[in-house]
Amino acid sequence: MSADRAASCLNCGAELHGRYCGTCGQRATPPFPTMREMLVDAWHELTVFDDRLLRTVSLLVRRPGRLTLDYLAGRRVTYVPPLRLYLVASVAFFLVGTMIPRVDAPRRTATLPGKDGVTIDLMRPEPLTEVQRAKAEESIARAPGFMRPLIRRAFYEPERLRRNMVEAFPRVLFVLVPVFAAIVAIFYWRPFSQHLVFALYLHAAAFATLAIPRLAHIFRSVTVAAVAEIVAVVFLLAYSQFSFRNVYGDSWPRVLAKSAGIAVFYAVAGILGILVAVAWAAWV
Repeated sequence: MSADRAASCLNCGAELHGRYCGTCGQRATPPFPTMREMLVDAWHELTVFDDRLLRTVSLLVRRPGRLTLDYLAGRRVTYVPPLRLYLVASVAFFLVGTMIPRVDAPRRTATLPGKDGVTIDLMRPEPLTEVQRAKAEESIARAPGFMRPLIRRAFYEPERLRRNMVEAFPRVLFVLVPVFAAIVAIFYWRPFSQHLVFALYLHAAAFATLAIPRLAHIFRSVTVAAVAEIVAVVFLLAYSQFSFRNVYGDSWPRVLAKSAGIAVFYAVAGILGILVAVAWAAWV
């Protein structure tokens, strides 16, 4: 060991016998690293992460379910962990959705119940006139009690409602991951942690797949965007079936039957999640 390096680990105090600590894994470095060492460390971390990320994404796309099997077999250093991959994929998906507007984006309007309801554009709200405000209050008063906070915010604070919805949906989707794992556990009796690893990788693949058709909106063509979305949905359906088949080892008839049941339960959970997100956006 070179003279400028400590004889014991600066992180945990264990005796060093090489370039890395055998107890905590920290690299043997002097207490005050040089600028060159800091740059080398930064480059190493970036290149290693990029290499792992590219290798992980490549295997994720080419071999459905293989990342789950490798992780459960203990081969984990080579690839990005499931939770980190999920977070990277979800951030990339929502970032693409924010930066690239849909070429076929419909007008998002809201109309109060009643024959004299008022309609506004939630994307380009305009202040209500006194007459519209009076009619709005009458319509809100006739609406069901649980709907009044949502309707009131939609008309008086549409930008805040939209912002709350944007903030709520990623959180709801994150909570739905363990819910999906629990649903899978109903059909496949295995430790919950295994289902959770499978759910994280499968959802990461879904985010990555659905981000591609959103990128197609760059071409500003409704046809190109529609074709890309159809291809992505078909690919994702096939991908999920192969993932179930490869990870759980069932026959194709059992895989198709169980995945259909899982889809029904998950759809119900998704609808409940959306309702929770809407309620949160209306009350916060």
